[in-house]
Amino acid sequence: IGGSSKYVLSNKTIVFAVSTFTLPGNNEQYIGSNVTIDGMANGQNGVTFDATGTQIRTWEINNPSSNIIIRGINFKGCTPRNSTSAGCHEESDLIALYGLKSGGGTISNVLIDRSTFMQATDGALDITGNVSNVTVQRSLFYDNSHTMLIKYGSRQNISVHHNIFTRNGERNPNVVGAMQSLDFVNNIVNLNDVLVYPDGSTTSQYGTRIWSCGTTCDSVPAGNVIANIVNNVYIDPTAHIELIESDGQTNSSVFMGGNYCVPSSNCPASPRATPNSISASYAVTTLTTNQLLTQVLPYVGAPNKTILDIQRLAEVSAVLPI
Repeated sequence: IGGSSKYVLSNKTIVFAVSTFTLPGNNEQYIGSNVTIDGMANGQNGVTFDATGTQIRTWEINNPSSNIIIRGINFKGCTPRNSTSAGCHEESDLIALYGLKSGGGTISNVLIDRSTFMQATDGALDITGNVSNVTVQRSLFYDNSHTMLIKYGSRQNISVHHNIFTRNGERNPNVVGAMQSLDFVNNIVNLNDVLVYPDGSTTSQYGTRIWSCGTTCDSVPAGNVIANIVNNVYIDPTAHIELIESDGQTNSSVFMGGNYCVPSSNCPASPRATPNSISASYAVTTLTTNQLLTQVLPYVGAPNKTILDIQRLAEVSAVLPI
């Protein structure tokens, strides 16, 4: 794939004849419209991408682009947990939906499915700028100092469901400013114990942060987060939900319900009394939290699981409600 810093994949389906690959050179890979990257096709049981981490963004989806599927990829960054980034770019994202390019247009209709993200030096999977209709499902995130930033621009209809976030640092996810409809359902957030960024500075350990704000948090545009946070699991004090308001904005459009929280203080009271409406075409099957052990945990992440993948899942299994 690729080979040039300006190479853009468009109108392609990528399958693999190998079980592990890297990108040639030190270049980002730009992904345009109508692209499927399938690590579970062509007889592969998932494919591992060893990201060298010398790029600021490894796979970058820019606006305008649409109709993108990425599935069955085990993304492995180059900075082990709680380590400095010797030889790695300190701000390397594994996947960046970067809808901030000038010239207009949006990123739309993106599916990230059954993939694993580990050891990112910056965002494992960032969703920023003018994006809409994005689904992140049944994926595994661990050992990342930053996991997922959802910030800037006109973000609409983001669904993050049936994923596991464990032993990261922060941003599981961090949702900032005028987020118009986030559906965060049946995820597991557990024990954030990555203490330092790759540059050696200290992380802010938390689970999910909802921040309705304006200029104070550098969000453009300013505004309120609209979100449903439903039937998730938050285990360990470092995996708590943070609700922040600033610049006269409010979290009154954030609904939280049915979440399992240990300790109970991980989940503050819901600012909104009733769920925000989700159209039937965007709704996902919602399990009770005591179903996640058997109906979510065995099915998350790329299927070519490593010994460390299995260890991280076993750690989560030990703390889930039955």
